[in-house]
Amino acid sequence: MKEYRFTVKCEQRTITVRYNSRELTFIVLGEPLIPAAEDFKKAVGLWDNFSVARGVDTKAWATKLRLELLRAAEHFEQAIKADRELLKYDYQYGFSSIPNQKNSAAGGAGKVDGKDTMISAKHPRQLYLSLWGKGPDGKGRIVETRDLRSPL
Repeated sequence: MKEYRFTVKCEQRTITVRYNSRELTFIVLGEPLIPAAEDFKKAVGLWDNFSVARGVDTKAWATKLRLELLRAAEHFEQAIKADRELLKYDYQYGFSSIPNQKNSAAGGAGKVDGKDTMISAKHPRQLYLSLWGKGPDGKGRIVETRDLRSPL
């Protein structure tokens, strides 16, 4: 697992926060699940010194407002605490017809209650089963979504 870090300097204090690629994935992909992650990324300036050609400039600095960083960090912490039970779980799924392959995106899963289905685990800590049927216009559409995460 890759290790990363960012450093916050405020007056005479310096704090370095270390995180790994798994935690980065949670922060980056967590936004649909925890919207406070997006505010946190902006307040820290996580991508301020990033370019597709060069990646992250590890020697660059971003200047941010202290109160905004504090507010975003506290808001993100509250959101994580509120969903702590669901955040304990990571989900992957596999099909017996495709051995040795685990998925965390979307894949067809056959039929349930006579409807075609698709499993979706596109974001960390999310796992859904979509049931498809025909809409009034005759086109396929999702008619039901079931949450497959472990119950609390």
